[in-house]
Amino acid sequence: HQFWFEQEYIEGYLEMRGKGDEETGGKGDVYLLNYDVYNQKVLLKFEDESGAVQIIEIPDYRLDGFSLGEALFEILPYEGQDRIFQVLGNDKYKILIYCRKDLKLSNSTGYAVYSFSRPLKTRYVRTEDTIRQFGSKGSFIKIFDPAVKPLINNYLKEKKISLKQASDRQLSDLVDFISKLK
Repeated sequence: HQFWFEQEYIEGYLEMRGKGDEETGGKGDVYLLNYDVYNQKVLLKFEDESGAVQIIEIPDYRLDGFSLGEALFEILPYEGQDRIFQVLGNDKYKILIYCRKDLKLSNSTGYAVYSFSRPLKTRYVRTEDTIRQFGSKGSFIKIFDPAVKPLINNYLKEKKISLKQASDRQLSDLVDFISKLK
């Protein structure tokens, strides 16, 4: 399937552009949502006044962010276009995860069968004013001030964190730890 978690819609919040928390369409209302990773679209499922189930695409220009269960997402400009990033961390630094899926053709059975790839994730660190990609421990540590690099390295060793296999919770805790360093 082309979705973030599963094909089922999940309760979440929408953060509409230009809306505060107290206004309709802010973060107050819970919606049934899904994230179509292949098309990079947020989908809203609801019942209309006649009881029929409707699914609509939320236009990117209307959204600042959204959540799917516990996962938080923001729509941020990157390399000249808006992208949907999962956001990890609660302080000055954040880890951003951009996910995509490819549609693959497999004709090994004698006829064309299309399937979606596994999620292809690219990770970034968001500082006050930049978004920088990392793919390894070395490129991750290089993003930060030289004075804190040994502390980050020690944290990764103590917690036995492999950045490529780290859970969302581990990455969130890591970036929150780094945010608190002076």
